[in-house]
Amino acid sequence: MKRPTQLAALLDFDRELKTNGANALTTERHQQLSLFSSPKPSLLVGVDEVGRGCLAGPVMAGAVILPEIEPDSDFGKQLSALRDSKQLTANQREKLACLIKSCALYAFGTVSHEEIDQLNILQASLLAMERAVLQVLRSIPHKTHDVVVLVDGKKPLKDLPMRQIPITMGDTLSASIAAASIVAKVERDKLMLELATQFPGYHLEKNKGYPSKEHRDAVSVLGMSSIHRRSFYCHSSV
Repeated sequence: MKRPTQLAALLDFDRELKTNGANALTTERHQQLSLFSSPKPSLLVGVDEVGRGCLAGPVMAGAVILPEIEPDSDFGKQLSALRDSKQLTANQREKLACLIKSCALYAFGTVSHEEIDQLNILQASLLAMERAVLQVLRSIPHKTHDVVVLVDGKKPLKDLPMRQIPITMGDTLSASIAAASIVAKVERDKLMLELATQFPGYHLEKNKGYPSKEHRDAVSVLGMSSIHRRSFYCHSSV
């Protein structure tokens, strides 16, 4: 029997949930979904965040509603590299993001570094995902869909007024979440490249705000910029 491709496995996860409801996903691997009950969803929204561990810049989330995609179709073959954004090169992410945007509904949610310092990074990450979901739902022409939100992680989005399923490592299981992780990563990286020109010396064009040694060393020498998170320890360890 032919082993399913990575893309086919991701799409099958979403398709089975959409077609049969979570009762069809009874394996231990999908244990979280046992909390989900009928009715079956007609629309799945995948959402994921990026930038949670950064020292500078916002945390950003992407929300994606994918159309029906057949893995063996010409378009499906172009999307064959779809997976968790962390497993892809920057070039692969950019190509996939263009493909995803060409066929899907998508939106972004951003929580600034000031809000992160006020809320804490966990609450800020959840808020970014909530904002992304609400934004993408505004683009749906008809509001009669039975929506279910697939949230990457362990926690639901507490202020979101619709059914949702938190899925640990969802970006490795769900095509919708994987797509959301890719468009969010590409969008945030683009923003950090812009910020790198405004805040030279921190090597943001390379580290994208993440705590590389080069980044921490720069903070130790230059001090924190106005986009650094005050609630994070940003200096080099001595």
